[in-house]
Amino acid sequence: MLSQLHIKDFVLIDELEIEFSNGLNILTGETGAGKTIIIDAINAVLGERVTIDYIRSGTEMSVISALFEIKGNVGVKEVLANYGLPLPDESLLLQREILASGKHLCRINDKIVTLSTLIEVGKTLVDIHGQHEHQSLLSQTTQLTLLDKYGTLQNLRLEVSQIYQQFTGLNQRLAQLSINEQEKVRQLDLLKFELEEINQANLKLGEDEELEQEAKTLRSAEKLHLLAQEAYLLLDCMDGPSINTNFYQVVKRLSSIVEIDPSLKESAQTAQNLSYQLEGLTKELDNYIQRIEFNPAKLEEVEARLDLLHKLKRKYGGTIPAIFEYREKITAQINSIVHNEEEIEEVKNQLAQVTSSLESKAEELSQGRKGSAIKLADEIITQLSDLGMNKARFGIEITSREEVNSPIKLDGKPVNVRSTGVDVVEFLISPNVGEPLKPLANIASGGEISRVMLAIKTILAQADEIPTLIFDEIDTGIGGKIGQNVGAKLEHISQARQVICITHLPQIAAYAQTHLYVQKKVIGDKTHTRVTKLDRVSRIKELALLLDGHEVSATSLKHAEELLEKAEGRKAEG
Repeated sequence: MLSQLHIKDFVLIDELEIEFSNGLNILTGETGAGKTIIIDAINAVLGERVTIDYIRSGTEMSVISALFEIKGNVGVKEVLANYGLPLPDESLLLQREILASGKHLCRINDKIVTLSTLIEVGKTLVDIHGQHEHQSLLSQTTQLTLLDKYGTLQNLRLEVSQIYQQFTGLNQRLAQLSINEQEKVRQLDLLKFELEEINQANLKLGEDEELEQEAKTLRSAEKLHLLAQEAYLLLDCMDGPSINTNFYQVVKRLSSIVEIDPSLKESAQTAQNLSYQLEGLTKELDNYIQRIEFNPAKLEEVEARLDLLHKLKRKYGGTIPAIFEYREKITAQINSIVHNEEEIEEVKNQLAQVTSSLESKAEELSQGRKGSAIKLADEIITQLSDLGMNKARFGIEITSREEVNSPIKLDGKPVNVRSTGVDVVEFLISPNVGEPLKPLANIASGGEISRVMLAIKTILAQADEIPTLIFDEIDTGIGGKIGQNVGAKLEHISQARQVICITHLPQIAAYAQTHLYVQKKVIGDKTHTRVTKLDRVSRIKELALLLDGHEVSATSLKHAEELLEKAEGRKAEG
């Protein structure tokens, strides 16, 4: 359950700490005091989208922390394990910081996590029924999801969705393969032209680098020849002293020294080796001079080859290895087009198998929904009776949309298929005797829709593992005796789940196990929200104020006490 909520600098709230209990927690207070802001804060710490507008005026950031007791909550521990987060034994702290810069920081037990992780963890902890959420019940998508949840059909629905993805993927592939002949010829001609252009170039790995160096050498042939010639003449010149001639004299004199004094034997040997190296260098320079050619035709040929390589790089990949990769790719495409009929046949065979599997699973899902729809409708009727709609009838219609060319058949008829299956679900209601069943969206009032949603929440709560349910003004459009029934229903749900509810109805507030009063105070030039846990005397006074609407009187106090005693009596009975 949610045991503590700490809110700092969030909308009107400067700093607020609320302690919740097991059972039914009721929040009351005057309009605008900040009750819905508290629900917004819970939404925020669970990962709901928020903006910097939520930051309290004059501050730089909002911080919301929520402490949950999770002993026995297998669902949240599985999610934590999936995200590699530590598994606490009993408590889990969620925290959200909203910064004025627009950034958000999310933490779970002081470890920074992504917003998506926070959302996934939050889904296992709290189910919030907002002020306008009952309107979502008018959506056929929501109705379908609720039915699947009631029938525990989510895994089968996921299986259908996965097969449907294969089905659509194969259909798209078949469409690509089945392009018209003219388009195939055009595409094949283009691919063959590109392949021929690459093959004719007869590319070699590293060729471009070698050619760049060769071109550089050819462009500088005259300069290279001059430098090499000068170096050669310095080493070996017939017209005057050269390095080789002088060094020969060095070697000769060192040899004469060694004959007398062997201590320079090693130096003499070094000189001899250097003499050999100088001779080798001289020969290498002579050969180099012979190789240097002033060949404009060769340079033109090399530059033409480089231009071709640059052109191919621009067209097909930027590097020679990338061009080779592209050649492999278009070769495969050519083979695919050439052998198109074979691949079409293979894809058709795969599609036939997937279509059969999709049809089978979609029908299985449809049958599961039809069975669940009967049971859910009966349970909703029972719940609506408890909520003051004892004359109401409720039904769930399951149909499918016919689609002439669909390969998926239901009862022998081709039907439209989607990732959710073949079914269209419509909740039907007849609030009054003598009226036919009609779509909920067409005839139900706000109060009736609210009660239908509460009935569904009550039913789903019995099987749902989410431990905390929050209702923000579930009393929309109802009052009086119906309010008592709603209060009793919320109290019944709270026996198995923690329930937190904002209400304006004393008939509902009377059932609270923990009654929290929300009020706003103006201190200086700032508005502050405060929350107080009411004792029995304060509760009676608050219920009287809710009954009277203006001020507390002896009569309203008496009625409030009777209302509280009646609720306590019903709780004791139930």
